[in-house]
Amino acid sequence: MAQPPYKIDRSTIRRFDARANAFGHARAERRGDCSGFAGPSHGEVLERIPDPDSEQRELAEAHAAWAVERILWRGSSQIDPEHDRADGAMSIPYVFPDPEQASADIKAVAARFGAGLVGVTRVHSLWLYSHDSGGRPVDLPEGVQYAVVIAVEMPREQIGRSPGPMAAAATGRGYSAMAASAISVAEYLRRLGYQAIPSGNDTALSVPLAVDAGLGTMGRSGVLLTPEYGPFVRLCKVFTDLPLLPDIPKIDGAEPFCARCGRCAAACPGKAISDAPEPSFGISGPWNRPGVLRWPVNGQRCLAFWEKNGTSCSTCIAVCPYGSA
Repeated sequence: MAQPPYKIDRSTIRRFDARANAFGHARAERRGDCSGFAGPSHGEVLERIPDPDSEQRELAEAHAAWAVERILWRGSSQIDPEHDRADGAMSIPYVFPDPEQASADIKAVAARFGAGLVGVTRVHSLWLYSHDSGGRPVDLPEGVQYAVVIAVEMPREQIGRSPGPMAAAATGRGYSAMAASAISVAEYLRRLGYQAIPSGNDTALSVPLAVDAGLGTMGRSGVLLTPEYGPFVRLCKVFTDLPLLPDIPKIDGAEPFCARCGRCAAACPGKAISDAPEPSFGISGPWNRPGVLRWPVNGQRCLAFWEKNGTSCSTCIAVCPYGSA
């Protein structure tokens, strides 16, 4: 793989435990495993008392936007050896002329299933979680070494209304589109005779996989910044053993842009985004993994604002000018 636009310290970086992210800490604290903040689980649109004249319909739409995501998967690891391998008449794999044509085919199919951007990468083991949110060790099945990384676009107008219910609806639509796209692409791969594991936020970290797959670079707020859509995307991926041609990471990282800009840090209602002039290897808490050069995001502060606000927040995305025409 070509040199990606990020820097890691191999002496300190380790695979991240999904239970250590901000949502995991919030769930653990609610169970009494530790003290302090008790916030929402991921994808949860918290109940807040709406103004019947202005917000009741918006909150209804926010809940509805998450419905497909909640039905198709629940955010836990999707690895299921009994289901992820093709069976019966599809046990003899379809053979593409070469990995380049296989990648082109999968990208075209993913686009028809709602993908705005698609990239391919070999899976770097560092990006796999060490354990999933339920504490189970994460390992891909033998031979599964490629990831088809998919970005679905979110509507700017709705995200621009953050931190309100309509922005939460836009996020929910993004997650529901993620689920539909990844599950459909995985089923296509299985019907060709290959193993395929659809994944949302589970199994592996999506942003570094997307960077490796050439979709964009990571910004100050920790989200993926793409030339086509800026940060207005949600990410999913499909792991497979179909031999594919990896894409080349973009070499022009967002670091210089984010160092000059800083709008997300200034606008963040929870003051969760670092306003430091330069990125560092420092962390703001156990929800950050050591060994990665970036601006650390304080996930606890972010979720504390979610709880106070009564619904999710996308203000860092709404104010970001990266990729704007």
